[in-house]
Amino acid sequence: HRQTLSGESFLPRMHGTWSAGALLTAILGAFLAGRVSLAWHIDVLMPIIWVLTQISIHKLTDVFVDGSESSPEETPSVGVATLKIFIKEGYLFIIASTLAIFLEACSNDWSSLMTKEDMGASDSIATLSYIAFMFAMILGRLNAHRLTKIRPERFWFTLGCFLSGVGFLSLSQIAKAIVGQHRALAIALTVLAFFVGGLGSSILAPILTTILNAKSSLSGGVIVAQLAMLNTIAFFILKVAMAWIAQATSITLAMAIPAIFLILLARMSGLVSSTRTR
Repeated sequence: HRQTLSGESFLPRMHGTWSAGALLTAILGAFLAGRVSLAWHIDVLMPIIWVLTQISIHKLTDVFVDGSESSPEETPSVGVATLKIFIKEGYLFIIASTLAIFLEACSNDWSSLMTKEDMGASDSIATLSYIAFMFAMILGRLNAHRLTKIRPERFWFTLGCFLSGVGFLSLSQIAKAIVGQHRALAIALTVLAFFVGGLGSSILAPILTTILNAKSSLSGGVIVAQLAMLNTIAFFILKVAMAWIAQATSITLAMAIPAIFLILLARMSGLVSSTRTR
């Protein structure tokens, strides 16, 4: 909604700030672990977050949609009917966003574990994979608006798919192959794989969400909520399958699945404009 009012594409930068928040939270949690009890951590943190949330809501009241300005026919209540409209209008974008975000969803859970279990890194070194991935996501998303002023969205979308998919897949599998003889190099390649994967995939989801928001008849808030719900359902099913593969083989081999998804996503670049720059 705010992006529509301003006429400026800042959704990728918003995604970047969310990624930055996730990274800072992880770093803060690692620092506090062993120093502050979980009870004190939660009891102090939650009131602070609640107060900051209320302040933010108050500051944003001027840009909220007034429900009295539109009729029920124009803004149907969020439910099954709205979900049907959303799926009908954007089923290709739902599939594309699932493919685009899946590496990020898996990295949040398994990046450090893969570096520790498959590459033999220590606990502290293993976290570098997650930090590298999130730093790359932040870097890409905060600068996406500069890139789309140079070349059309489709160029960066296709490049991001191949950079993240091929880069992550090749680097991680090479690391797995040489870990027995060159453990330090394998760890370095794994961290680099997550950095390349995060950098290439960083702008994919924001681009898709921005386009879907422009094409859909639903409001931006409904689109984000419905898309998040459907992505979560898809991720749950895919992660269960990946967990079985990881148990039977290795985490590195299982992580090849989201990389292959990104390569396949390049085939859907037709959803993105080949002429528009921002």
